[in-house]
Amino acid sequence: MGLHWQFGVVQSGAVASVSAVSDIYSEDDNGTGASGYGNSKITVTVGSGSPTNNVDVTRPIGVSAGTSVKLGFNGAWTGTETSIAWSVTLLDPGLGLVTGVSPTSGTSAGFDPVFTIDANANAGEPPAVYRITIAVTNSGGTTSENFDTVIEPV
Repeated sequence: MGLHWQFGVVQSGAVASVSAVSDIYSEDDNGTGASGYGNSKITVTVGSGSPTNNVDVTRPIGVSAGTSVKLGFNGAWTGTETSIAWSVTLLDPGLGLVTGVSPTSGTSAGFDPVFTIDANANAGEPPAVYRITIAVTNSGGTTSENFDTVIEPV
């Protein structure tokens, strides 16, 4: 590779590259959480109750019939993003435990889907399982992380 002068600066012709983001995880609303399996945390709010922070995203979320539950994800990663995309995918409906989810997508680091629970849900019935996915993109590519979330009637 040859060197040349431009405006009194030697340039080598090398092009800097950007790496895709890495180490995606979720923090709760207090900023608790870290990269690595089992270290992601969320904030859980059941109905009109107080938020509970430091909830391990891999643990089942217990809900009562006729309530709603808000799951507060706050995406974090190493690197600089140009876009963020969250999505919610149903993996297993159980016995129809969840009657609605809103929103089902998002484009900022914070994402708070609310799950509406069937009024006829009974403790001991099969749970519903959802996959919450965050995809973070920059010029180096797209990196995704899945959070499989179990919602169970109690």
